[in-house]
Amino acid sequence: MYLMGDSDVENVAVAKERAKQEALRNASEQAAVFVESTSVVEMGTLTSDEIRTYTASVLRLVGTPQISMTPDGNGVLFRCYLQAVVDTDDFKDISVKSLGNSQRLAEENARLSREMDALREKYAKAQNEAEKQNLRSQIEQNHEHFMTVQDEEAAERFFVEGYNYEKKGNYAAALAAYQKAIHFNPCHSDAYCNLGIIYQNVLKDYTKAVDCFEKGIQANPLDADLYYNLGLYYEVIALNYDMAEKYFLKAIQVNPQHSMSYNDLGVIYHLRKNYAKAEGYYREAIKINPRNETANNNLGLVYRVLKDYTKAEECYRRAIQINPQNAGVYNDLANLYLNQGKYNDALKAVDKALSIDKKEIYQDTLGEIYLNMGQYQKALDAYSKAINMNRSFAHAYLYRGLTYEKMGDLTKALADIRKATELDPNDTEARQNYQRLQGRR
Repeated sequence: MYLMGDSDVENVAVAKERAKQEALRNASEQAAVFVESTSVVEMGTLTSDEIRTYTASVLRLVGTPQISMTPDGNGVLFRCYLQAVVDTDDFKDISVKSLGNSQRLAEENARLSREMDALREKYAKAQNEAEKQNLRSQIEQNHEHFMTVQDEEAAERFFVEGYNYEKKGNYAAALAAYQKAIHFNPCHSDAYCNLGIIYQNVLKDYTKAVDCFEKGIQANPLDADLYYNLGLYYEVIALNYDMAEKYFLKAIQVNPQHSMSYNDLGVIYHLRKNYAKAEGYYREAIKINPRNETANNNLGLVYRVLKDYTKAEECYRRAIQINPQNAGVYNDLANLYLNQGKYNDALKAVDKALSIDKKEIYQDTLGEIYLNMGQYQKALDAYSKAINMNRSFAHAYLYRGLTYEKMGDLTKALADIRKATELDPNDTEARQNYQRLQGRR
């Protein structure tokens, strides 16, 4: 509750918000006690103060807060009744940035409340109109700032709600929460960024994704993540590497420590076959963040192209050390061993990849190893598994066809390789092999 005095500087809207703020504080204090009593938050990971602060950001209001007003002496007493719930799962993967924002807003609210009370007391004791006029101006500015912070706090609650829904795969609820965050704070660039990522990576609505990233940049031109994600759109979706490079460079301009932007600049120069520049950007990404597993793996790919197999393996091993569950790195390691004719090592590496993830591309690698070992039936089985998992996998059709050729079945070989040319008309290797086999008939 909040008692609004009988004064010409009191503000009903501010009084209601202060009562609501008190109700939220009480609710978060009770919820924090519960959260601390569970095993969800490991002791030492968060302090008690951090838990209390973050709890205020993850509270979800049930229904609409009810505010009543009753006369009380020379003022009006505002009482706010609300119901809120907390989900302990929301504490399993806390965003450092969100925790910082929660702390900042809590401190700002406390400071503003103290300042409002102090200004109100000064106003009551003011000796003349000039002094009152000066205080009225300060109080009005204070009230405006307070109301803005309330909107920012509401926006942060909805943002954290969206973040937690997104982690759980509930994208519809995440979208709704992020949009509410933007409603309360049109400059919430993180909400725009996460909206764009969902539209781009999950819903494949690229127009909306780009719109979110661009609006986020308008809201906060210093948010490197927005430039980076817009660059990813041009790199991966639009295949416009010049535009992608422009946005990655912009991300680095606003944040010289943005490791992933250096990594993706490396990817662009890798695709352009400028391996020296690619190596330089990957190295810079790793220098900034030695635990950037993607950059370590990509640097290994450069060394593999350059046939520096020792350095390539070192990079792959570092990536595996960072994340032992990255199946793709084991697959790249298998291909590295395959290039060197180390077939047993290649089999061990691809088996590890398949034990983590049963992707068709790993079955394809397994088939290529067996093909090179001359174990054609095993190669055939692996390629067939890859095709059953993905009927549009042109590479698997091509190499299953080449395996049939090795086994002497030219009819099946031609059928598979023709299918590969249909699926990927730009595959020169498939087209040349098809023409070659037709000449053998």
